Amino acid sequence: MWLFTRWRLSITLLSNFTGICCTVTVKAVSHSKNKDDTMKIYCQFPIHKPAIEAHFGQRVTCVESPGDADYLLSGRFTADMYHPDLKGVIIPYTGHDQIEIETMRQHNLKLFNVTGHSRFVAERALQLLHAITGKVVAYHNRLAKGDWSGRTTANDRIPWDSLFERRIGLFGYGRIGQWIATLLKPYAPALCVIDRGKRYEGVETVPDLHALAELSEIMIISTPLTPETEGVFNRAIFEKLGAAYLINVGRGKIVDETALYEALASKKLQGYASDVWFNYPKDEQPTYPTNTPIHTFDNVVMTPHSGGHTTTSFSVMVAEIIGHLEALLEGDFSAALDLGRLT
Repeated sequence: MWLFTRWRLSITLLSNFTGICCTVTVKAVSHSKNKDDTMKIYCQFPIHKPAIEAHFGQRVTCVESPGDADYLLSGRFTADMYHPDLKGVIIPYTGHDQIEIETMRQHNLKLFNVTGHSRFVAERALQLLHAITGKVVAYHNRLAKGDWSGRTTANDRIPWDSLFERRIGLFGYGRIGQWIATLLKPYAPALCVIDRGKRYEGVETVPDLHALAELSEIMIISTPLTPETEGVFNRAIFEKLGAAYLINVGRGKIVDETALYEALASKKLQGYASDVWFNYPKDEQPTYPTNTPIHTFDNVVMTPHSGGHTTTSFSVMVAEIIGHLEALLEGDFSAALDLGRLT
């Protein structure tokens, strides 16, 4: 048994990947636990190695193969990655859609994630919302061609939609969803979420997605991708949404790709703005984010899954990763996710 006292440490590092110099500040509170002196960790992304090595020295070794690691710092885990010495997985971001949860349960592994960047993802949702309802991209593209969107002819002038006092549905009310609700407060919206048996303050609740879609003028997706949420925004939901705006910072495949195209092409859906997609590049080759031509529509705004990637988010996320590793060295697993509640 070893008593670990409160400490504070700052590290300055230069990321070769981003070229951003950042300071990582970590705080921890002591726990009296069985202590591991050293740990071996596999980093899926080399960007994390410098900070880990600078902070821990010989206490944590970054190994080259998942098969040699006590813990994986990885957003991906499959059955073939398991070995008897593996203790758990730390996801270096929030989503667990590439983690085989059942395999982790079978082997009694611990799962952790990083959520400090949630406020940045929520901020990206608000940016997308402003851009699509304010017609910012459409106005820009027209003005770049000398078109003033009917400014000189009042009858044809193109208006934009204000966010004040709108009915906004939040599909997902975890950390990101709650940050979105906080950021929306100045607009005095009527916020609504699906009742999942939790405690909700400052929002209305409805029993299911159909009811949420029916009352929403704006819908914001921030929930994880699971077997239950994949493709859940289908034709039936788009019929309920009608002429609403849909914002997505959850995962692309929560939305049915064909149904989305049909709703946008027919103008039944007022607009779609998303940071998450159906297709992702495997190399540096140009890759369209969808298999449909919605990128050509003026009622669509797109960003390249960059909501959590700000000039300051890296230091926030690294600090949380280091905090997880410090706790694990002390035998403290209190931050582990409840695998029984994940799918």
